[in-house]
Amino acid sequence: MPKDREAIKRNKEQLHSLLKEKWRRYMKLFDAKRNLGMMELDEPRRNGWVRNFVLKEESKNRKDADVLQSIVELINAPMYSKERDWENGTQRISKAEWGIPHIENQAIKPLSDKEYEALTPQQKKFFVRLAIRYQTFNKNTIVRYQWCVDRPYIYFKLKDSRHYITHVPILDPDIERESDEIWDWIHTNGLYHKLAKANGWRTKWYDEDYKGKKLSKAILDDMREEVDQYIKAKKGDYYD
Repeated sequence: MPKDREAIKRNKEQLHSLLKEKWRRYMKLFDAKRNLGMMELDEPRRNGWVRNFVLKEESKNRKDADVLQSIVELINAPMYSKERDWENGTQRISKAEWGIPHIENQAIKPLSDKEYEALTPQQKKFFVRLAIRYQTFNKNTIVRYQWCVDRPYIYFKLKDSRHYITHVPILDPDIERESDEIWDWIHTNGLYHKLAKANGWRTKWYDEDYKGKKLSKAILDDMREEVDQYIKAKKGDYYD
C-alpha cells in the first residue's frame, strides 16, 4: 500500500470510478431483466398472507353499500407478510408518510386531486383533503395535499387471506450471474455506503445485515491491481 497520502487518495478515486462503471453495468442488466417479462405458473404457488380492507358487516347493510364497496376498491393498499403476525408486513405505502388515515398499522391509499375529481358525487362525500408529510431519501420533509377517506374505521375493517403467486419473472442465468457478481463485489469491498450516499438510499438495514463494512486501506490495497488493470484497459465485455 502506498504510504503517501496522494497515492492513497488517487487509489480511492480510481476505485470509486470503477464502482461507477460497475453500477452503470448493473443498471443495464436490471433493465434487461425487466424486459424479459413474466411467466404464468401452471398452478398458483402459496406465498404467505395478504391483508386487505373490506366492508364491515354494518356497512354492507347501508343503503349506500355499493358506493362504499367502490371506494374500498380505490383505497385498498394490500399488506403482504410471510407470517400471519404482520410484524414484518410490507406495504407499498411507506411508513415514512404521516397524516394518512390508518386501520391498525395499515395505511389507506390517498387519492390525488385528479383521482378525486374522477369520483362521483356520492363517493366524494366520504373524502376529506389532508396535508400529508412525506420524508424523502435525504430526510427532507415535503407536504402534499391529498384526499383520504374520513374516519375509515367506521366503514372498513381488515381481512387476512392466503396469498398466491400466479406469475413469476422470466430469468436469464447469465444476467442473474453477472448481477450477483457486481453486488458481491460492492459488498465485499465495503462500497455499499458510497453507492447509497450517491443514490440517496437509507443504510440502516444494511448496517444491521452486513455490520456496515467500511472502505479500509487493506481493501484499497487488495483492489489496487484490479483498478490498475481497469484503467489500462477501459474496455471489455464486462464494462460495455
